[in-house]
This record gives sequence, C-alpha cells and structure tokens, in this order.
Amino acid sequence: MWKDWFDAQQRKQPNRNSNTLQHSSRWQKPVQGWIKCNIDASFFMEESITSLACCFRNASGEFLKAQTKWINAKLSTIEGEGMAFLEAISFDVQNGWDKIIFESDSQILVDCIHANQVGVSEFSYITNRIRASLSRINNFEVKINYALYEELDAGNMERTRVVYSFDFHLFRECLNQIPHHKFSFAKVWLLAAQFEIRQLNLKGARQILGNAIGKAPKSKIFKKYIEMELQLSNIDRCRKLYEKYLQWSPENCYAWSKYAELERSLSETDRARAIFDLAIGQPALDMPELLWKTYIDFEISEFEFERARGLYERLLDRTKHLKVWISYADFEATATDKRCLDLSEQEQKKQCIQRARRVFEEALNYFRSSAPDLKEERAMLLDKWINLEVSSGELGDVSLVQSKLPKKLKKRRQVSTEEDGSSRIEEFIDYLFPEETQTTNLKILEAAYKWKKQKL
Repeated sequence: MWKDWFDAQQRKQPNRNSNTLQHSSRWQKPVQGWIKCNIDASFFMEESITSLACCFRNASGEFLKAQTKWINAKLSTIEGEGMAFLEAISFDVQNGWDKIIFESDSQILVDCIHANQVGVSEFSYITNRIRASLSRINNFEVKINYALYEELDAGNMERTRVVYSFDFHLFRECLNQIPHHKFSFAKVWLLAAQFEIRQLNLKGARQILGNAIGKAPKSKIFKKYIEMELQLSNIDRCRKLYEKYLQWSPENCYAWSKYAELERSLSETDRARAIFDLAIGQPALDMPELLWKTYIDFEISEFEFERARGLYERLLDRTKHLKVWISYADFEATATDKRCLDLSEQEQKKQCIQRARRVFEEALNYFRSSAPDLKEERAMLLDKWINLEVSSGELGDVSLVQSKLPKKLKKRRQVSTEEDGSSRIEEFIDYLFPEETQTTNLKILEAAYKWKKQKL
C-alpha cells in the first residue's frame, strides 16, 4: 500500500482532468434474463493455501448464490484466478443456470481464454480446461472487471470511485449484496483502499479498512492496514490495530509474534516480553511451537539466559517432545555470555557442557521411565549427546554416553494390508538398551534353572 501511495505522489498532476479520457462503456448490471458471476482468488503463501471464490447476481443486482473453496497448494496469481474460474463454471453447471457473464479482474486470463491458443504450461492447461468447461454452457460471456479497466486503461478516476467507494451508490450496493455474516471478500476491500491511496486520499483508505474490520474482519485486512500505518510511522495506530486483531483472533500466533516484534524494534523490551507472556498464556494457539521458539529466541538475543531457561522448563511442563529436549540441550551448550568478565571463555564453555549434560540426563530418565516405548527418540537423543561430547574436544567425555548406547537389532514382523486383508512380513530396526540386556540375561538364566529343576 505504501508503494501505491508513493507512486501516486510521484506521478500526481495537479491540473489533471479526470474526464478528459472518455469511454463509451460504463458499469452496468447484466441485462434482463442474464446472470453476472464475479470471480476472485486469495493467496496465503505462508500456509501454502489458495482461496477461490465466486458470487452470482441477477439482472436486478440481487444476490443469488456464492461459493468459497480452499486448495492446499501454492499457486501463482494467474493460476489461482484460473482455478477460481474453473470452480465458478462447475458451480454454475450444478445450479443449471444459463446466460452467464463471467467477470474477472485478470486481463491476462480473459485474453488467454479468448485467444484459444494451446500451450504446454500449467496455466495453459488450466485455460484449456476453462474453454472445455464453457462448452457446457449455452450462452456466456467472459469480461474483465470494469473498475480496473476505468482506472488503469481509461484513466477515469471518478468512474472507478463509483465502483469502489463507500460514498457512491454502486459500490455500496455491491457490498450490501454480500452477506458479510456468512462470507466476505478481503480483496474487494483492499482494492478500494489501494485506489484511494493512489489518489492520495488517506482518510478515505482508513475509512474503508476500518469498515472492513468492523463488518468482515480478516487477517489479510489487518495485515495490510497495519503495514500501511507502520510505513507512515503511526505506532499508536499500529498498537490499536494489533489489539483489535488479537481480540478478534486470540489464537493467532503470527499476530502475537508480529506485535512483540514491533515493540522490540522500538526498544520496548518490557512491552514485548509482556506481549509474549500474554500469548503463551492463551488457552488455544494455532502454532504454539512457533510462538514458544520466537519467545525463547527473543530472550536469548537479549542475553537473558535465566529467563530462557525458565521458558524451557515451562514448555517441558506442557510437552516432553524430543525436539524440545534437544533444543534445550543445544541452548545450554552454547549459552555463553561474552559480556561476563568474571569467568574465562574456557570456564564458561565447561559450565555450558555440564548444563547440557544435565538436560540430556533428565531427558533420558523421562524416556526410560515414562515413555519406554519411544526407543527411537531415546536413541536419537543419545546420538545428539555423543555428538556434543565429540565436538567439545578436550572438555568432552565420550565414555559418559557410550555405556548408555543401545544395540541395533534388525527384526521382522507380520503386517496386515488394508486392501485385501492379507499379511506380509516387513523388516524394522529395534533398539536394545543396556538395562534391557541385563533383564533379558536374567530371564534366560531363570528359564535354564527351571528346565534343570524339571530334569531332576
């Protein structure tokens, strides 16, 4: 958004008359008997998810039906628009509608559909499927979104504002037709706000984004709004937006982390720490491992090693996962404070190794007593420990770990298949730890004693 604002200031012409470029077309509802379908796609790159949506309205502008769908794939913009088009056609065929106007905001997609050319790319495959699917509809048209045309091609800003802005009838009517309590389109709100920014109307952009948050809050809207205010250095506005964001979605670890990151960038360490504390205290989080790691890394970067240890201990109270133990041991092995002048670097390194050994011992005791079936995890833990001792040079002691290492045994077991119920034999690796070897030897001696007693 900030780039749009900056570009607009660079190319702004004070005496420009927005009506000098005229175009014979204007935005219209479909003619009587026809239905208009607007198509859109949204992209969540971090989660590798693409969202597809379509909305159908009749000649009176009345809402008929709409559909949204998620795809677990990271698609390009043009591929996402094409897949949204395909889903819209399929939805139209299911409802048995005829005389459809499909409207997209992708000029490239519309041109490729009309070009009727065959290619070998993934996008060409999608457009070929679109043309084949359109053959199932008797009467249809494929058009570009008129609002984008008026702004970018015809240069008629007033007509564009008629489509986008809350202050004019058509855009207000468009938003009124969308049942925001059921679904909404973040892209519609953002396009309108971006247009106002390009026209240097910051107040109008804020009004649009504020209405969007009030009527149909979405993560994408919050992110863009915060990004805009941050680039304008409006820190207080950013804080208020993050608070609203987290009130709406308290389980969102991304929002918590970004809010704390903002405070840290302002050297507000105590505020950042307080935000992290509130975050990990939430009853439900969507990605708790990411949040805990971010908080621990924050304390380490501040050389608050005791606080970081406290966080690891609190995390181990919640989960005893192998990765947590290994991360804790790695932290202890490297937690040297270069600002400390009381101890030499060699002494600090020695203490680090001792603390790491303590973590490994606690982890082994847990897996030995509370999770004896997790043999592979226990073996991986010992591998990490012995690697630490080897890499520590003179300070390391490999013999501490060697006596605890298991023997690898190749075994076979019978496994039944789900398809036809038949069974097959598969090989697997089992681990025999030293205390288990002693138990096995005692059992053999006990069996031999019983056999000898029976013979007598």
